[in-house]
Amino acid sequence: QTGGTALSPRQTWVLDSMPGLVEGDAHMAEQTLAALRTLPQPVPSRKWLQEYMAPRGFSDVLINWIGTNLVPQPGSKPGVGPLVWGFSIEGCADMYNSYSSTWSVMFDPLEAPQESLLRAVPTVYGASRMH
Repeated sequence: QTGGTALSPRQTWVLDSMPGLVEGDAHMAEQTLAALRTLPQPVPSRKWLQEYMAPRGFSDVLINWIGTNLVPQPGSKPGVGPLVWGFSIEGCADMYNSYSSTWSVMFDPLEAPQESLLRAVPTVYGASRMH
């Protein structure tokens, strides 16, 4: 769309990976998603998350980052009580699986491929600020 104003999205997802075929689980994405699926809902606390994930081989940095996605369960007081995910674990897994398994269509297109172009818009973080 050019000109005019566009509605702001409710959510924005950014893949922090270079596009390309994903082989294996070098960054532990699949292992992390599998572990998140085993967690009870709601999660009792971020400390509980640390105690659950660390013995399973996850780094403190990753556990802390994952914990930033926990929000107070509706109806509970912030900082006290159970936490729930601020995103859909299944939705995240679906996007990762799509990302990691459909890249080959670029090299072996279907009979009638549909192509789309995504064009980024200028942001406050211009290229000159990235260096």
